[in-house]
Amino acid sequence: MVNGDHEHDGFEIPLDYVDPAGRAVDHRLLGDFVAAAVAGCRSCRDALLTFVAEDSPTTARLVELACISTRERLGGLPATMTEEHAGGPVGLEFRRLAGAGVDGANSAMFDACARMDSAQRRAAADTAAGILITQLRMGLSH
Repeated sequence: MVNGDHEHDGFEIPLDYVDPAGRAVDHRLLGDFVAAAVAGCRSCRDALLTFVAEDSPTTARLVELACISTRERLGGLPATMTEEHAGGPVGLEFRRLAGAGVDGANSAMFDACARMDSAQRRAAADTAAGILITQLRMGLSH
């Protein structure tokens, strides 16, 4: 990804994925966003986050990836990531989406994301990015 004065290596997201209703996920946008976040480039991350939040299937896919990586690392999702009233540092919008899909009901998660406004999706995507990037960095350092 190139941003005027600098460039980030791309981050490969599998291209053969659509949401359960058949809506396309913007894999290039998601890959660019993850690459900027992994690189720690706040200006690119914030700019791309706006576009991610405007695209419901792409936001839901980002939340899904954060949940998948957490399940793989922890063997499941803690209540603080899936239950609205559990409290903790995970944002409410993320918890709502993760909770909708916690039992593998990805269509429910994607549908819930489609009903959110862009500010809610932005909050969910921002939380998902923080979770996913932290786990990616942990994996890259081992």
